[in-house]
Amino acid sequence: MKKVLIASVVAAFVISSSAFGQTQNSNLHFGLKLSPTISWTKSDIEGLEDDGSAIGFTYGLMMDFDFTSNYAISTGVELSHRKGKTKNDSLSFKYNLQYIDLPVALKLRTNEIGYITYYGKFGFIPGINVKATYDLESSSDLVEDDEDVKFSSDINAFNLGLIVGGGIHYGL
Repeated sequence: MKKVLIASVVAAFVISSSAFGQTQNSNLHFGLKLSPTISWTKSDIEGLEDDGSAIGFTYGLMMDFDFTSNYAISTGVELSHRKGKTKNDSLSFKYNLQYIDLPVALKLRTNEIGYITYYGKFGFIPGINVKATYDLESSSDLVEDDEDVKFSSDINAFNLGLIVGGGIHYGL
């Protein structure tokens, strides 16, 4: 899996090398992304309940394909680190999940006001699980604490998220 990720990053940099020559009228824009992620887990095991949300992060490459001056299709390749917590009477699990995400969204932009352009983004983000571990904390003497236990076969291989967001572009 590491070879696939490295090959994807190298291909993206080779493709994006032409992005440095972009003009104001270019219909294709490349960028880097780093953002926080709020996630939670829900177990289908009876007696195991969720224990709140947790903060992770996402990073990767993004691309916008403009089809008019104010509308674009936004996509990319991202590596997402998601976390979650579940518990029962004596056990507490903290999950660490990694996904390769391929977001697809519609980006709606205003005209430039001063040097700022405002935008909204709406779409979906399908993901493929590449790593899943958990840390176990026990309040019982019968079960020992454990860290970085792999359990990829016990979770869904695919995930589908919703993109709802907004932001600004500041022209330099």
